[in-house]
Amino acid sequence: LNLQHNLALFSELIDEGRVTPLTWAAGVLATLTSPRNGEDWTRYDLELVLHCDAVLRYGVSIPAINYEKYASLGADEEESLANRKFIPVFYSKKSLYAWLDSTDG
Repeated sequence: LNLQHNLALFSELIDEGRVTPLTWAAGVLATLTSPRNGEDWTRYDLELVLHCDAVLRYGVSIPAINYEKYASLGADEEESLANRKFIPVFYSKKSLYAWLDSTDG
């Protein structure tokens, strides 16, 4: 469900055309043809963060099936790195877009 939600949000962000999203899901899909361990993908994801102007951290909530997922060790590491590098972290698309509207971006 997390992968499905991630890819839906990724597609939505592309369709809206305000940002160029990067996603951890690329690693999941690449693993289908080139298996790698979690440490490889964590390194890759952290490297992606260093190339971002901002990070959007989100959870998944699907009330119809009583599913919620907000905790993530990988996302915790990405958020921590972003904070150390003074890369803003947002928890909603609305707040990301408000920040974007307030910058020259």
